[in-house]
Amino acid sequence: MDTATVVKRGKLALLNPYTKIIVVILLFAVPLVIHNAFYLDAVNMVFYFIILAVALDLQMGFLGVYNFGIVGFVAIGAYTVGILTVGVWPQWWGFWVALLIGAVFAGIVGVLLGLSTFRIRGDYFCIVSLGFGEIIRYVLLNWVSLTGGPMGITGVPAPRIFSLALASRGQLYWFVLILVLIVLVLTVRMKNSYLGRAWVAIREDEVAAEASGINMVQYQAINMAMAAVIAAVAGGFFAGYLNYLNPESFVSNVSLNIVCMVILGGAGSIWGAVMGAGILTLIPEIVRPLAQYSSLLYGLLMFLVMIFRPKGVLGK
Repeated sequence: MDTATVVKRGKLALLNPYTKIIVVILLFAVPLVIHNAFYLDAVNMVFYFIILAVALDLQMGFLGVYNFGIVGFVAIGAYTVGILTVGVWPQWWGFWVALLIGAVFAGIVGVLLGLSTFRIRGDYFCIVSLGFGEIIRYVLLNWVSLTGGPMGITGVPAPRIFSLALASRGQLYWFVLILVLIVLVLTVRMKNSYLGRAWVAIREDEVAAEASGINMVQYQAINMAMAAVIAAVAGGFFAGYLNYLNPESFVSNVSLNIVCMVILGGAGSIWGAVMGAGILTLIPEIVRPLAQYSSLLYGLLMFLVMIFRPKGVLGK
């Protein structure tokens, strides 16, 4: 049986509604079975990167642009939550309001970035997006009075629901799992809607798409906004999860890793982004005893995938 047949059968199995229900039930039961904080931390980080990989796949897989600055939107969401919950709203509802404000602010920035770069494609967009991410990081690094500069922000509270603090790894696991499920449902719906079809049309042929009546400026701005909002929500979770923020958590290498996740899974495949995030997040943990070889194994995996599955594991 060849690789293509195996992948096709795997896709059909994942599309089965009963399979999805069973998988979701098993995922919610994980903290009831696994109590080891190390394993729960690893899975929580997988969920975190799944959200980011799916957000980036909206741009790489659907619109056809490679955004190397998505970590900038993550930083906007994280620092909005950190600044507002530590210094302005320490109450239980402060986290949720700050999360919403961070998502809206990141969405506005995403729209502005989309409007200012709608004619830029290919390598030029990569450079612009990389510059955007670095600008955000340097602002966080140098605006000491607001962001704490290199010292960052400490004491960011965990999410709370009234008096219940979601402080344990199991409770945070359920929180981020719900976020992942919401993001997956939204992106699947967008993929099958007129938005997704318009983005794919722009990716395939911009001239033909524009001649067909698709407003490229509008649809690119919407795409950038949606990806920015999802990334900012993930950043808000990251702030509450670590209880500490530092500009060095949002370097350009993070964006590069997320790009690799999307490529590995297959650009344009939501489930491919999920798989790529899971594989590349867990590799450093699996090979921790061989830490000096982790980069070698990471590169070797990408090398083999690009040879045998050049469009990604689940790519079309």
